[in-house]
Amino acid sequence: MLYVEMRVKAAATDYHSRFAPVIPNAVWRLVWAISTLKGANEKILIEGFYDKVRSIPEEEYGALKDLAAQEDKIRKRAQIKELLNGVTGIDFANQLFNAPTCTICGIESGYTKEGQKIVLPSTAMAKIDFRLTVDQDPEEILQLLRKHLDKHGFQDVEIHTLSTAKPAKTPITSPFVKVVLEAGALVYDKPFVIEPSSAGTGPRYVFSSWTDMPIASIGPGYAGSLNHAPDENIVLEDYRQALKGSKPNSC
Repeated sequence: MLYVEMRVKAAATDYHSRFAPVIPNAVWRLVWAISTLKGANEKILIEGFYDKVRSIPEEEYGALKDLAAQEDKIRKRAQIKELLNGVTGIDFANQLFNAPTCTICGIESGYTKEGQKIVLPSTAMAKIDFRLTVDQDPEEILQLLRKHLDKHGFQDVEIHTLSTAKPAKTPITSPFVKVVLEAGALVYDKPFVIEPSSAGTGPRYVFSSWTDMPIASIGPGYAGSLNHAPDENIVLEDYRQALKGSKPNSC
């Protein structure tokens, strides 16, 4: 993952919006810069961004077919008519578990409190994360981002790196995966559903890069856990079961 802040300083201070015809607006400048990063079709437009994205391994297709069943649940839970670009079936699963991303996590500028204030913002900031796939290097993506902004005339847009984490992945054909599946069957009385990649970012690369250590995670959350949202929660019994499922894997 690469997590950055993009910042714009357009003037020395905020002004009354009557000066909008002659003094630059930091928010517009930032919005124009961000709009060059991704198209309406969800394609990331940074040159070279997809160069190291691998094709789907043949052995993952079975897992993706099983995961396609989540489509309707996710759509209904989000209360949307269709998923982005209308993806369905195995295409939905592939997008969710294998596609790199460029996400605006938040934008801050100007006056946003209750009521009105006629202001011309002098500064603007956006937080953006890039979730990467195996072989994509966050430092390389950072360089590509800088090059992209410069090429499009946004040399004034500052990039501040908040965090980086290299991707890591254990093939689902690894013998260790079989051990995890057997442990799951013992604890839950039914097989685990295999997700070929994790939604969460962690230090897995640190261990897998120099030890070639296989790594698998057991998810104790449930559909209503609301990860990274208000009222994020977990059921205690689910947590206890996940601990039981992890014990056989430590030997």
